[in-house]
Amino acid sequence: MQAKTITVVIDENGNSTIDLSGFHDNSCAKVAEISAAATASRRNTGRLLITRVPGVRNSNRRAGRRRVMLLHASTAASRANGPGLRAVVWFQGCSLQCANCFNPATHPFEGRHVPTSEVAEAVFQATATQPIDGITFSGGEPMQQAADLLELIEEFRNRDRRLSFGLFTGYTERELGSGRYFCVSREAGEQRRNLWYRIRERLDFAVMGRYNQHRPASAPLCSSGNQRLRLFNSRYEMRDFAPLQMEITIADSGLVHLTGFPILGNPL
Repeated sequence: MQAKTITVVIDENGNSTIDLSGFHDNSCAKVAEISAAATASRRNTGRLLITRVPGVRNSNRRAGRRRVMLLHASTAASRANGPGLRAVVWFQGCSLQCANCFNPATHPFEGRHVPTSEVAEAVFQATATQPIDGITFSGGEPMQQAADLLELIEEFRNRDRRLSFGLFTGYTERELGSGRYFCVSREAGEQRRNLWYRIRERLDFAVMGRYNQHRPASAPLCSSGNQRLRLFNSRYEMRDFAPLQMEITIADSGLVHLTGFPILGNPL
């Protein structure tokens, strides 16, 4: 059996619909169970930044002359993380500690250290037979590995200039613009400001701000009402962004992968 992806669409009133075509008998029950659990969860941005510096293991390692990033996971095809069909790269590590974060497994600054060139190559190999419109970066907190994020974007741009780029970050634009964010590679304030400006020049859109579990949202790509979807150029308009969606992918092995915005309504 090939992997199947279910898309749950949530409208502005919080009503959800789910398509179970292709699933039968016990499979439907399993999907329902997953969906119910998902609606009680929250996504991966958050509240006020904590002041203590997190423990970081080998955060600035390099493989030869190649930069090495902490990678949580990636997927080759998603329609819940920005316009069109997109690959998604989740960074590992986040110190924001948002209450009811949807991805708590991405918080520790430990795990797989992977050269950015290998991450890009893996994405291109996975999408060779299914062209994508762009890449979305999530986490974890991608901006806490800002230098790696910038290099990864360059890896993708050097291979395919038509790709668009999106970012989920728990930081506000003011914080990033003033360099008030933590980086595992310990850049100084001016360096952090410059890193953000260089990243922003390459982004098409970003969802910005901490996740706040007390402020549910229905705006595209935003999982709490304080977050903002920013467009950095004329490539997209707000109407290009679909209503909140949740994707559930069930692989041959039975592994279930959930991405998107399980924050409003009940898809059952």
